[in-house]
Amino acid sequence: MPALPSLRPATRAVLMLVASIGFWSSNVVIVRAMGDAISPWLLSWLRWVIALAVALPLLWPAVRAAWPRLYANRRPLLWLAFSGFVANTVFLYVGLSDTTATNAAALLSLTPAWIMLAVCLSGTRLMPVQLAGLALSIAGSLVIVTQGQLASLLALDFNRGDIFVIISGMAWAAYTLLLRRLRGRLHPMVLMVALMAISVVMLLPVAIGSLWLEGLPTLGPGGWTAVMYVGICLSLLAYAFYNRAVSELGGARAGAFMNLMPGLAALESAVFLGEAFLPYHMAGMALILGGLWLASSRQAARFAARCLPRLHST
Repeated sequence: MPALPSLRPATRAVLMLVASIGFWSSNVVIVRAMGDAISPWLLSWLRWVIALAVALPLLWPAVRAAWPRLYANRRPLLWLAFSGFVANTVFLYVGLSDTTATNAAALLSLTPAWIMLAVCLSGTRLMPVQLAGLALSIAGSLVIVTQGQLASLLALDFNRGDIFVIISGMAWAAYTLLLRRLRGRLHPMVLMVALMAISVVMLLPVAIGSLWLEGLPTLGPGGWTAVMYVGICLSLLAYAFYNRAVSELGGARAGAFMNLMPGLAALESAVFLGEAFLPYHMAGMALILGGLWLASSRQAARFAARCLPRLHST
């Protein structure tokens, strides 16, 4: 079996995306399991403090050398930090206090729809096969969230938590598209450290307010271990993988992989929380994986270019 560095760049990017989505799918399970033990505002701040404390000493020489470029790109960096590190995290964690982990993961899988919509509005031409793959993968997400009873969509009740999770997905879509615009300007790891530092500053006032109103969280050793996992794996490794993959594949193709989240969240809930992994989970995952292949496969795109007309005339 070849070593990871010998793989093609696109293949490495896909593997990084799968790993990052695997980490993030565990995010909703862990945060939901923690319940009210820690404020979502404080947890949002702690995850970036922990990640920054690990990454900054390792990458400080590179960050210092890149300071002129960081300063020159300060405005897009502020928007990136706000959308992908602050708004995405806070709205998700607040939303998870009022909705289930599986439902939250399924709603987050709509993120590629927001990305595709923004791509279309920007004038980029999309292949019909890409839209077909997107529709197929979203259909798989709906199979999971409705437990295989698609007719129940007519009665789906979106509570406050669901709305917050949807806003979190929109924020992530904005982050993905903005990230693409910085391609080549900054090394992905330097960019990640800069965004972490900005996010820590942005979230500091609400973290202080949370401590003032609620006091220190009542977490045992297991709870603090979960917080460390959120800070290192979900914040440092997952974002590093995702940023690198977006620079290789582009925002639209990378965003399509968010549709893996509902199935992975259901699987992780079965393993760690004892929830059943039922046939509709398997059916949904099959649809999601099929849709991902259509949306991201170069072979599928070439086939569509020969057999199908483009959505927009030239």
